[in-house]
Amino acid sequence: MKKNCALGTECSQTIQAYVEKGYLRRVESDELLPPEVRYLPHFPVICMETTTKVRIVFDCSAKTDGVSLNDAICAGPKLQKDLLDVLIRFRRNLIALACDIKEMYLQVGIEERDPYFRLLWRDLDSSRETDVYEFSRVAFGKNSAPMEVQFVAQENARRHQDVYPLAAETVLKSTYMDDSIDSVETVQDGIQLYKELDSLWGIAGMQARKWVSNSPEVVAATPEADRATELSFTVGQEHIYRTSSYKAKCTEEGCNCSVLWVLLSSRLRSCFRNCGQGVMTGMMLLMMKLQVDSEVGVGSLGAWIMCRCLDVCVKQRK
Repeated sequence: MKKNCALGTECSQTIQAYVEKGYLRRVESDELLPPEVRYLPHFPVICMETTTKVRIVFDCSAKTDGVSLNDAICAGPKLQKDLLDVLIRFRRNLIALACDIKEMYLQVGIEERDPYFRLLWRDLDSSRETDVYEFSRVAFGKNSAPMEVQFVAQENARRHQDVYPLAAETVLKSTYMDDSIDSVETVQDGIQLYKELDSLWGIAGMQARKWVSNSPEVVAATPEADRATELSFTVGQEHIYRTSSYKAKCTEEGCNCSVLWVLLSSRLRSCFRNCGQGVMTGMMLLMMKLQVDSEVGVGSLGAWIMCRCLDVCVKQRK
């Protein structure tokens, strides 16, 4: 970071922002040292395609005496919805709506004064004493973080589903990581879904933003400062530097389904490695037909059937 001043400045500002927002607590020098302490290695990751250009990743997999923090933490059950299922819900109705949750992981608190989530920081000045900070929120990089965040979001939806039925269904069935993406039949339902999602996420202390829809009327109901021009999301949970993003730009007529076809292509490649060429010829012909059919609105159902067939095919070959 010393060689890249701009990167160092970004990291310094991020740490300062975490402190100001209460995500990090400065550990005073006169505090008693707990019997066990874990200091997390951290490093910056540059991602120019996202709103936050520089992110700080905390490596909970770093080992000390052969054991890492993630080795000692149970990851918990998989609460994350399957991406393909979410995309199919996104494509099933005429009016699409999507939003992103701002700093979702950092909105979930952890037990106060947890000495296993500390970090050292000199603010780029090697001549000064090292400051010690302690996380008060879920750190991205902990293996149980995805489960913890999804549990909070889903439990909040279940508790308030009587008041916000549309939003609760979207959170429970059509949310992938920190993105809620769903579709409804009418413009009125789209506006109502926006209002419910905004309120439901707010109850959990989270801010829904980057609103995007293929309906100008629905977009007009959202705050102008919180609007986005394209839908983007990240595939992968373990480490941000190992993920890849797929994007589907919205148009006035509707949402591009290229995300779905990228996912299908990935599964086709997997199947090709495990199946014979004869099987794949039929699959490729089916995919070409589905791509044509999707223009008249039946491609999503066919795509779902094909992916399920691909899964069965791969499992049988293994």
